[in-house]
Amino acid sequence: MPDSLSDPERLSALSRIRDMGAWPRESLDRLARIAARLLHVPVALVSLVDDREQCFAGQVGLEEPVALERRTPLSHSFCKHVVLTEEPLVIEDARRHPLVMHNPAIRDLKVVAYCGVPIRASNGKVLGSLCAIDHEPRKWTQEDVDTLSDLASAVMAELRLQELLLNAERERSEREALLQAVGDGIYVIDTGGVCTFVNQAATAMLGYEEGELLGKYMHGIVHHRRPDGTEYPEEECPVYRTLLTGQPFRNVEEFLWRKDGTGFPAEYSSSPIIIGGKIMGAVVTFRNITQRHALERVRREFLQEIDDERRRLETILESLPVGVLIAEAPTGRIVQGNGQVEAILGHPVLETLEVADYSKWHGYHEDGTPLGAEEWPLARAVLHGETVTGQELLYRRPDGGDIWLSVSAAPVRNSDGQLIGAVATFQDVTARRRSEEERARLLEREQAARAEAERIAQALWRSEERLRLALEAGRMGTWDYEPATDRMSLSSTMEEMHGLPVGGFRGGFEDFLRLVYPADRLRLRDALDSAARHGGSFHSEYRLAAVEDGFRWIEIRGRVFYDPSGTPVRLSGVSVDVTDRRRAEDSLRFLAEAERVLGSSLDYDSTLQSIAQLPVPFLADWCALDLQDADSHSRRVVSARWDPASSQVVVEEWEGGESPVWQAVVGKSQPLLLPEVTQELLDRYLPNAEQQEMVASLGARSVMGVPLATRGRVNGVLWFLITTSERIYTEDDLALALDLAQRAALAVENARLYDDLQEQAGQLQQLAEAALVINAATSLDAILRAVSETARNILGAHLGLAYLAADWELKKALASLSCSERYSQWAGWTPSPALLGSLVDVLGESRTARLTLAEMQADERCLRLLEGEHGAPPLRGLLLAALTDREGNRMGMVVLSDKRQGEFTLRDQAMLLQIAQLASVATDNFQLLRQTQEAVQMRSEFLAMVSHDLKNPLVSVKGMAQLLRRQLERGDCLDVQRLIEGLDKIDSVATRMSAQINELLDTARLQMGEPLELDVRPFDLVSLARQLVEQHARTTSKHNVELRTDLGELVGEWDQLRIERVLSNLLSNAIKYSPEGGDVVVTVRTEEADGRSWAVVDVTDQGLGIPARELPRIFDRFYRASNVEGRIGGTGVGLASVRMIVEQHGGRISVTSQEGRGSTFSVWLPLPGAA
Repeated sequence: MPDSLSDPERLSALSRIRDMGAWPRESLDRLARIAARLLHVPVALVSLVDDREQCFAGQVGLEEPVALERRTPLSHSFCKHVVLTEEPLVIEDARRHPLVMHNPAIRDLKVVAYCGVPIRASNGKVLGSLCAIDHEPRKWTQEDVDTLSDLASAVMAELRLQELLLNAERERSEREALLQAVGDGIYVIDTGGVCTFVNQAATAMLGYEEGELLGKYMHGIVHHRRPDGTEYPEEECPVYRTLLTGQPFRNVEEFLWRKDGTGFPAEYSSSPIIIGGKIMGAVVTFRNITQRHALERVRREFLQEIDDERRRLETILESLPVGVLIAEAPTGRIVQGNGQVEAILGHPVLETLEVADYSKWHGYHEDGTPLGAEEWPLARAVLHGETVTGQELLYRRPDGGDIWLSVSAAPVRNSDGQLIGAVATFQDVTARRRSEEERARLLEREQAARAEAERIAQALWRSEERLRLALEAGRMGTWDYEPATDRMSLSSTMEEMHGLPVGGFRGGFEDFLRLVYPADRLRLRDALDSAARHGGSFHSEYRLAAVEDGFRWIEIRGRVFYDPSGTPVRLSGVSVDVTDRRRAEDSLRFLAEAERVLGSSLDYDSTLQSIAQLPVPFLADWCALDLQDADSHSRRVVSARWDPASSQVVVEEWEGGESPVWQAVVGKSQPLLLPEVTQELLDRYLPNAEQQEMVASLGARSVMGVPLATRGRVNGVLWFLITTSERIYTEDDLALALDLAQRAALAVENARLYDDLQEQAGQLQQLAEAALVINAATSLDAILRAVSETARNILGAHLGLAYLAADWELKKALASLSCSERYSQWAGWTPSPALLGSLVDVLGESRTARLTLAEMQADERCLRLLEGEHGAPPLRGLLLAALTDREGNRMGMVVLSDKRQGEFTLRDQAMLLQIAQLASVATDNFQLLRQTQEAVQMRSEFLAMVSHDLKNPLVSVKGMAQLLRRQLERGDCLDVQRLIEGLDKIDSVATRMSAQINELLDTARLQMGEPLELDVRPFDLVSLARQLVEQHARTTSKHNVELRTDLGELVGEWDQLRIERVLSNLLSNAIKYSPEGGDVVVTVRTEEADGRSWAVVDVTDQGLGIPARELPRIFDRFYRASNVEGRIGGTGVGLASVRMIVEQHGGRISVTSQEGRGSTFSVWLPLPGAA
């Protein structure tokens, strides 16, 4: 056939015309009719000529069946000569014209006279002819030719117009498909604000159907009101300003309204549509930012909570009555301190950078020697981890004044016990030291006075009246005892001192001892007996047995007098009531000991035990500490009681409950004093019978309750009970109890703050360690185990769960469970898809969620979680956080349940969100690393396989060539047949190598975006398939390779060599991946789909098959299925090349497979013409 008919550019132009859809078109028939009328002929044709036939895009006058079919073979074509010459063709009588006289169209179509002019494409190529035909001989004029030429121009213009319309429609469809595919909402409005387009994402977010928005005024539907419900005028809207001025707006945050009346915050942008310099409308894109606002709100709340906590700690530090310094280890640099410490020391301390700088502080030991830098308690705690309690030292301030300090210091350690810093307190005890010195001087004076009184008493021994007057003046009682008669006399002052009426004492020494408190009687008897045996004076102190107003202390002094034989005949002396002094001394000692004990430790539990133990037995027989819990209810945490049998303090933990007594103290913030416990008081303050029984079991006789308050808020109550002794509480006892409570409240607050700081430091340390563990994990299982374990340990939960499920495919979820001893029976449990689905429902669209046990019980979604259905552990309280990838798509979740103490807090929620972010990043990084490693591995294997596949044929070629060369060099007579076979083998190897190289080049070219240069020609696909089946059948004895088709032939226009490579590759794979043999069937058929005809070739085997999860990647370059990797050789390029070649032909390839049963690859190639 002449080359000009097969010109690829011409045929390509014809193909584009055919792609315009349903034709011939009425417009071309109309032009044919015009030509027939103007030239007065019966037949006129718009004929398009390819390399096989001519088609009539427009016609008038043809008879059936040609008029219906609108095509004839080239054997009947006069127009092909117009194409070949690219010039008009004029024939007056075809029966006599040498060019066409034998053309069967003369007979079949009655063509006698013919006049045709070229129809050209935009690239100048002749596509066919516009021709006029007469059934009789005719002499054509130049005017006839010119008329046809003008009409041919109209035909070309019509074809070009239709092509432009088709391209415009295609571009419009592509743009609309692109806009429908994006995740953001998009709508287009005209200059009047009326919607002309809206995508699916927008209708989904707004709750409308597409038809409900098209043609509607969008501002009045979705943007008419502000969030507070007030009108939103159009002229204030950025979209309106875009329509008015052409100015685009980006990332504006506004509020859009749904069809159901609800609204949501949105971020949107508006861009003008400008055509020919004129604004024609605007495009508006928007996205729902509700979740972003929620996350920002959680973040703000968390940061605010941290800031509030920091301010609270600073406020507490500043409100403490003692100076506080915090230093970091090991440098000793001061990182924080309160104003009180600088007021005490008289200079700033935060500029201190290291321990050596402590030498600038002028401290002195009690013996006056200077205190070295490393001798300061804070330095000892920072450098050596020592705990220093109440070290007193002299300090010289910059103003020259000397003060006495009591300094305590304690180390601060992280969860691993590592020393990270220290805390020191500074208290100015100058006043106390001076008070003690003054007290010592007073005692010295008192002793001197007593000595003087004793001297005076001895000097005035013989003048009893004068002595009595002196003793009464000093409020001293006198006594006299004669051992021989066991008669003892007391002065009136001493009788009054012992609670007796004047003259009310009659009796001897044993009668007197009955006035003394039983515990002190032996001591007093021993003092008198010792004085009688050894002579001289004696001194003792004792308590009185009557304790209505508390113990009263009596100091007794006396002297023994002897007769000439040395027998004691008389004991005389004086007594003084020293109750006030003893109480003052005891109270001072008690408070000093309390201050020492409470300042010696910042441990919370130890501090609570110390508070309960301190008053027993000095101030109480039984003491209990009640603290408020998180719900402001009473929670008795510890108590202490005096055990007379062992003479020890017994500490016990209590589970107390709220009572009117508690409310009487906490509600009014006032202390409670019940000197005597009566049934009336029990009924008033303890109406509950069980509580009365508890008090009765303790044997309470006298009760005090004092509030523990810090910064004006009552946090607990300290209870004091008299149960075994005869003591009755007084106002003085209540004052001492209030003093102790003030110190105890401060100690509890400091211990709790220290506990909080330790917990926060521990959590931060654990979070850092968790990051190391999670990022060090080498598999997804290891990452999930690390996440569930660390999250559970850091946040103190009994149960932790982490799982991954791509696209929420819960049946394929990968999960890890971490549990405490309480849940040990579920150690090997795997969560079901139903349980994971319930957790997904609870989380909803949020990144994190927190539910208390009470909230779960009130939520129907959580009922199955609470009950633990189908072998699952019951969940008691929930803390959830989503795992997301880099694009924000969810890929799993971290779940905690059953917190060890209390409920999960907002701080716990923020911490779990951080752990989830760590896990998300680690998972994303692991998957990227794995993909990279797989790509590198596949590339390495591919290069090795390619080099092997190319090297082996070269070795064969080289061996054959060397054999022939040696025979030629020896002069041997060559066997011609053997020579031909050798050359054929070399040619076969070269052909195979060329095919492999071409396959690689095609793959590389397509990968780089360059189209293949296809040599498209007509050929019979059935014949090619039969030839390839026969060739491959000869290569195997284990397989039955056959062709199945009902078609005699199937002619299409494709690149034969490349289609041959496609089918050969599929056949080779079918044989190679069926190592056990079986049937390999090639089927050739036709299908009608997508509005056109297709040639379909199926290649089916009974081999290994392909794992279902790997089917989407089987056509990827270098990819090989996991069930053949390492077992059967291959490069992973063949199928990728097959797909690219088929798609370059406008076709497609698909695969169905069942692992272990075989695979079917289907190649779809387009056939010419419309369906």
